[in-house]
Amino acid sequence: MISSPDSPTHLDIEPQEPSPREHREESPLFKAFTEKLASFPTPEEKIACGLLFMRSSISQEGSPRFREFWEARRLVLPFFKENLNSAIRSKLWNEYVELTVEARRLKEILEEQSTFAMEQIDLAIQALENDVLNFQQILATTAEFPFPEGSQTVRQKASTYSQIQRELNLLNTLASRLNGLRKEIIKTDMRIRFKTKFFKRLSELGDRIFPKRKELIESISSEFEKDVDLFISKHFVGEEIVGAPYYALREEIKGLQSAAKVFTLNSAVFTRTRLKLSECWDKVKVLEREHKKEVLEKKQASSEQRQGVQAKIDAL
Repeated sequence: MISSPDSPTHLDIEPQEPSPREHREESPLFKAFTEKLASFPTPEEKIACGLLFMRSSISQEGSPRFREFWEARRLVLPFFKENLNSAIRSKLWNEYVELTVEARRLKEILEEQSTFAMEQIDLAIQALENDVLNFQQILATTAEFPFPEGSQTVRQKASTYSQIQRELNLLNTLASRLNGLRKEIIKTDMRIRFKTKFFKRLSELGDRIFPKRKELIESISSEFEKDVDLFISKHFVGEEIVGAPYYALREEIKGLQSAAKVFTLNSAVFTRTRLKLSECWDKVKVLEREHKKEVLEKKQASSEQRQGVQAKIDAL
């Protein structure tokens, strides 16, 4: 009788997977499995334990644990050579073969998915490389920066702010795409050498995006802080408010606060200017309350005077 390659008489055939003899650190899960495997007295129980672990290795949620699957398969294989009931041997061997076929098929599917994902990542990086290379041409075609309304201080230098922020908006988009690709590469299953190549390309792109972005952020932050300081020094002298009505200054502060949210400022300048403008806002609110109190007192005085005149008119 001629035995088939999948029969127990051909147990010396090993899967064409990475050699299990390579030294790798075992996971706690696999260590627990080997200890449990050694505790069973009969080969039938050992094989059943191994098959259960093999199935769990490729049927769990998330990424299959292929390395542990093949390691368990290697450990279980010699037990088929021991003295087993022929019916039990046949049943266990059929399950062993089915699991092996399923694992190989699953690995092929995942490799196809990984290859497709790698192709898409490569195309996305190529597109990003092209956009970085043609940065100035793309910048020239971008829409005008929607300048924030309400702040006369900022509008006086609208051309400066608009030019810097337009360029920053494009760089922010490129940086966001780069970071998104980096995350996609991290979560995509692929060989380390492919990940290394992708990361190298992204690193080279980052060297062309992030230093320029940082330079422009510092530039617009410096300009904005100087304008805020100039506005404060011009209208807030100690506890006094000068140079403009309180309601005009109130609207200007609101405009500067809105601009700070629109501009790409560094965190230090954003925090400092926010605190400075908040202090000015508090001073304006105090003046506004005093003004309302004064208006109310005048209204009361006027009302009393009117009542007195009305009383005289009524008497006449």
